[in-house]
Amino acid sequence: MIYNCCGPQTVDANITEKERTMRILRVIGLVMFVAASITAQNPFRDGEFATTRDANFSPDGKYIVFASFVEQPKPDNSKAGGKRIDDVSGVIRVMNADGTGMRDVTPKKFGIYDSKPSVSYDNSKITFLRQTGLGVKKTVDVYVVNFDGTGVKRVTHTGDKVEAFPVFTADGKEIVYIKLESMSLVDRQEIGELIAYNVSTTIEKVVLGKEYRVAQAIPTVKPGGFFIIGADLDAAGKPIPPTRDGSFGNLLGIASPELAATRNLPPVRPYSAFKLPANEDPFVQSISMAKDRGTIVVTVRYGTDYYLVTRTGTESLGNLEEAVMNISADGTKLIHGSRQDHVKVYDIASKKWTKLVGKP
Repeated sequence: MIYNCCGPQTVDANITEKERTMRILRVIGLVMFVAASITAQNPFRDGEFATTRDANFSPDGKYIVFASFVEQPKPDNSKAGGKRIDDVSGVIRVMNADGTGMRDVTPKKFGIYDSKPSVSYDNSKITFLRQTGLGVKKTVDVYVVNFDGTGVKRVTHTGDKVEAFPVFTADGKEIVYIKLESMSLVDRQEIGELIAYNVSTTIEKVVLGKEYRVAQAIPTVKPGGFFIIGADLDAAGKPIPPTRDGSFGNLLGIASPELAATRNLPPVRPYSAFKLPANEDPFVQSISMAKDRGTIVVTVRYGTDYYLVTRTGTESLGNLEEAVMNISADGTKLIHGSRQDHVKVYDIASKKWTKLVGKP
């Protein structure tokens, strides 16, 4: 006689060996079913990092930080050859500038996608975006983590709003990012308002409102200044409303709202140091600056090809796998991700691309 939750029960001491074996097999089957369910929810295998994205140099040029994504094929219709590739996780990785010493900064977790990393000037922290969920349940917020991978901290809690391009100011006191509002129907460029987050006080402030339709912003060394991609301006320096065809404008400008207010000037003005070809219809895709800010790089799209624009001229980069480029600290190299397991580095002087595969 034994007792269980239902009271005293009689156990048949004469249970056959066959029945005992069947019970054991049923238990084993249940365990295997649970294990399979867990595996289905976390379908990771070694060597599944299929793409690198958002590659960036640290401000001193010693390190490269980037996002690695786990991708898995999913049955689909014949439009994609019977397969559709889905991202199932994204992590932040860092390595030395020569590709050695690669390690994960954030952990690999099913359904969590980390991207757009940027290193602080003292190499102590990395700010990045973290997406959880998909579709209407998707949330994207700004996070900060110590360079060694400890102390992950969530910066924004914006619910249905999505952030983009977080980056530290030169003094490390603020993280600036774009709080997205909408997408240009013509250029497919996500735009919004420019926000500055104070690391010490955790207070956010709007630097440029959504009427300026900022797509990207890079802080200048002097606090309060930014190079931006934003709305076109009229003669008075005010943002021009979107056109009827859905274009939001695509100005390369410099913004200094606080200084401009003291001088009764517009907060944004066109950045005239770059002369884009007049016979083209350029679309400014990304901006990046070297550590000393002496070299500024603008990636411009003409149709399907991309061009590198500096103060000294323009050169073709061809059709890139990833449109957002970042420049090295010394202003001699560009870097971007790929649809494979390496980053691509472009030497500006020799005009040659090389593949850089990270190694532990």
